Amino acid sequence: LPYGLIVGFNLLINHFLAGAPKTQAFSFKLTAFPSVFRWYILRAFGLPEGIKNGYLWEKIVIYSLFSLLLIILLIVFYKKLKDTSEVAVYPERSRRNTSEVRKYLAWILLAALPFYFMPHHLNPIYFSISFIGFLLLLSKILTKKLFLFYTVVFMTCSFFSIRLLTHTHWTVRRSNLAKEWLSEAKPACSVFNKRGKAEFLSTDKDLLNELRITLGGDRALQLFCYNDKLEVIYKISNE
Repeated sequence: LPYGLIVGFNLLINHFLAGAPKTQAFSFKLTAFPSVFRWYILRAFGLPEGIKNGYLWEKIVIYSLFSLLLIILLIVFYKKLKDTSEVAVYPERSRRNTSEVRKYLAWILLAALPFYFMPHHLNPIYFSISFIGFLLLLSKILTKKLFLFYTVVFMTCSFFSIRLLTHTHWTVRRSNLAKEWLSEAKPACSVFNKRGKAEFLSTDKDLLNELRITLGGDRALQLFCYNDKLEVIYKISNE
């Protein structure tokens, strides 16, 4: 019952607070479930998004650790399929274990709804509650020693994954972009306020578009220049 309350409460939060899809990024696509679910499961195993953008040695280390995690699970599943003695000798225990495994699988599937059907809006944070069920499932199918070993390997993989994300993830890239441009623009706030506008110039159109998104159009400079009427223009320079 407590597990059901956690999952049910999370579903209500997802439904009422996440809101209805209003843009392409939040659009639903039922056929996207297999690929989206795979994406979240890979994150649960510690494989970071954007790993292809990492350094070669980072990719080798992370893929090696990730492969080790999968090998551990494959060995466990093989042994469980091969070992049928528990079913014959302890049928009640077997039924109880099967029931708990099904419960955790349902937890994983239900707790992240409706995000499994949003292929254009992927974010590991939506798998947070499901990840608890994922860990409980692992603790059920792995022995204590294997679970401890799995945890050590997973934490090591996570360490290198976080290191990779610090120089590849879009949030880091945008924060560095904002820091670079705002550090140059803030000293000129008095000039911008007198003119009523500020211009960001670049020969790179894609960079300007990224900067516009990062700074929220006018809002970032309006905040730092204490002028909610300041207009910010992102202009392509010919030089």
